[in-house]
Amino acid sequence: GLEGSGPSFTVRRGAGSTLPMPVVDHVWRTNEPVVLDDLGQPSRFARDAYLAASPPQSLLCLSMSRGGRFEGAIYMEHREATGVFTEDRIELIRLLASQAMISLENAELYQDLLRLTEAQSRFVPGQFLESLEQHDLTRVDLGAHVAKEMSVLFADLRGFTPLAEHLHPREVMVLLNAYFEHMEPPIRAAGGFIDSFTGDEIMALFEVGADSAVEAGIGMC
Repeated sequence: GLEGSGPSFTVRRGAGSTLPMPVVDHVWRTNEPVVLDDLGQPSRFARDAYLAASPPQSLLCLSMSRGGRFEGAIYMEHREATGVFTEDRIELIRLLASQAMISLENAELYQDLLRLTEAQSRFVPGQFLESLEQHDLTRVDLGAHVAKEMSVLFADLRGFTPLAEHLHPREVMVLLNAYFEHMEPPIRAAGGFIDSFTGDEIMALFEVGADSAVEAGIGMC
């Protein structure tokens, strides 16, 4: 297989290989393109099983790199004509490869953004950002705020402190997680969202009026 400092990958060799692996290996090691204009002429790759069994007339293999790292290779061949891969065509293929790498990088950045958004939602509710008229935590400036009338609901476990004193810390965490998991659905169903947890205390906010907070409280019982 091929190994490098970039993403790991494996290319299997064998009698049934569908690529001339010595060519790909050379491009990977040197980062230089391989252009063979006439496979009928002797070349350093003539002993390759693939080329010996079914030689194309023209062959091109060039690397796809990003930030100096080998990310992959483009392999092209033409079975009917020699001298197909001229300098102009190679330059065009390089340009297309560069655009492909930019698209790949953009896709990875987008995936990173999705992961960041998913992570931030665990700590900052999406409804809270919406109440600030924002959708991305990274765009919220320090001290950002809005003024609006809201209803606030506080809920906690009766007798939690003396109970926790007699429980193992892990048991306390299990109890709180089960409690929070049970309390959140009624709050969301009533149009509210949890703003914060403090010990066993839940603070929920409602923009739709006090009746919704009361409805959530009833549902939490």
